[in-house]
Amino acid sequence: MLAGEIREKALSLGFGDVGFTDVAPFTRWAGEMERRKRTEEAMRPVWDRYRIASDPLTVMTGAKTVVMLAWPYAPYTGEWPAGHLRWSAYYECRGPAREAIGALTAWLRERGVAAVETHDQVPLKEAAQRAGLGRIGLNQLLITPRWGSCVYLGAVLADREIFGEREPIKPLPCRKCRRCVTVCPTKALDSDGAFHREKCLRHYMLSGDSIPADVRHYLGKDLVGCDVCQTVCPYNHGQYKGERTPDPDIVSAFSIVEILDEWETGLKERMARMAPVIGANYARAAKVLGAALIAAREYPELTPAVGRALTHPQPRIRRYAAWALSFHNGAARTLLENALDKETDPAVREEIAAALGRQVGAEEI
Repeated sequence: MLAGEIREKALSLGFGDVGFTDVAPFTRWAGEMERRKRTEEAMRPVWDRYRIASDPLTVMTGAKTVVMLAWPYAPYTGEWPAGHLRWSAYYECRGPAREAIGALTAWLRERGVAAVETHDQVPLKEAAQRAGLGRIGLNQLLITPRWGSCVYLGAVLADREIFGEREPIKPLPCRKCRRCVTVCPTKALDSDGAFHREKCLRHYMLSGDSIPADVRHYLGKDLVGCDVCQTVCPYNHGQYKGERTPDPDIVSAFSIVEILDEWETGLKERMARMAPVIGANYARAAKVLGAALIAAREYPELTPAVGRALTHPQPRIRRYAAWALSFHNGAARTLLENALDKETDPAVREEIAAALGRQVGAEEI
C-alpha cells in the first residue's frame, strides 16, 4: 500500500498531516522515563501507571510501521464567560480525532493490513518527530511548521513497511527563545529542556492526585488544560490571532455556581453534558467540583455554597472548600470554625486551621 493512499484517506477524515516511521524503540522516551524516575521519586506511582511503551512491538507484535497523524485545532483566544470553568480547545478535538483514527484503522484492515490504533501506548511526540511532522520544543510539545503545537496526535501501527519521503524539519531556536520557560507559572520547565511533571498544573488537572495548596491559586478557573507556554510560543502566533470563544450553550454546563449548588444530587446530568466536550475521563463529579471550589476563591458571594462542601464525604473536597473560604470574609470564618469542631480527618483539620490563620492578609497569598 502506498503512503499516498493512506495520506489521502487520512486527510479526507479531517487530519491535517500524516507521517510514517519505523518501529525501532523510542530511545528518547526511554531515557526520559529513567530521568523522571530518578529525579522525581514522588511521581513514581504515576510512571508506574503509564501504559506508554518505548518499544512499539510490545503493543503490536509484527508491526513494521507507525502511521503518525496530526489533527489541528483552533485554540480559544477571546474573553471567557464570567463565572464558568475553562477548558483548552485541545480536549474538544480528542473525540472527533479518535473517531477518525478508528475509521482509518478500519479502512486499513478492509484492505488486508493488520492495524492497531494507539493513543497513549507509544510516545506520540517522539514518534511524530521521527515521522517528520515537527520537532519537540523546549515546552515538551511537538511544534509543527503549520499549526505550531496546536495539534492532537494519534498513531496507528501497521504490519506493512510504508515509506513517505518528506522535507526535513528545520531545528527550532528554543534555546535562544526560552519564552515558555520564563512564563511557566510553576517552573515545570527548565532551560536545559528538562520537564518536571510534579510541578505541572496540567498534571494536577488530569490526575487524581490531591492538588497542593501552593499550586491551587495558579489554577484560577481552569478545569483542564494549561496553555500558558503555548500562548507565548512564536510558532503559535498565527493560531492565537483573532477572537474565538466556545458556544454559550456548551459553556453553560460549566457554571461554577450551578456546580456548587448541585453537587449534593451527584451532578450526573451535568457530567453528561460535559463529557462530549472534555471527555468522560475528565468529566467526573469530584474532579469538577474540586475545580469549582478552587475557582470559588474569587467569588465571595459564593461563601454559603462553598461552606456546604465542608460536609462532603471526600476529605479532599472538604480541604478545597476550606482553602477557598480562607479568601472570603464575614460568614466564612464561622463556617470554618464550625467545621473544625466537627471534623475528624487530621489532614482536613490541618487545612481548616491553616485557612483560619490565612484569612488575615489573604490578599498577600
